[in-house]
Amino acid sequence: MISKTQYFIIFSFAIIFGITGGFLDLPFGVVVTGIAAAVILIAMIPYVYFLYYATNTSKIEQFLSARKRQPILGFYWALGQGTPDLVEDQLEKVLRKYKSPSHQAIFILADASRRGDVRSASSHLH
Repeated sequence: MISKTQYFIIFSFAIIFGITGGFLDLPFGVVVTGIAAAVILIAMIPYVYFLYYATNTSKIEQFLSARKRQPILGFYWALGQGTPDLVEDQLEKVLRKYKSPSHQAIFILADASRRGDVRSASSHLH
């Protein structure tokens, strides 16, 4: 889910790029491709930054807390909170949404790692 600021940036960029493309007589396909690429980049930059590059834990927690309704991000947020009931609830949401055995294995093992019994969880995965 993207924020209001991202919507504003996307809308502004689309208008500016569309008007510029019209004045410069750019082909319609080029304008549409440029706008689509910008939308993807603007929507994905916060996720990539906060999940892979950020080092400020309070900012990461704020990012995850704002998106805890998304099952995977909610699971990561719950792991950071350290409350076992909250982690179990979020794990159930993830397992309900993602039926793929490989996806489920990742999150089951992450929860088992938190509890410290990876061996017993790995025996249930096969």
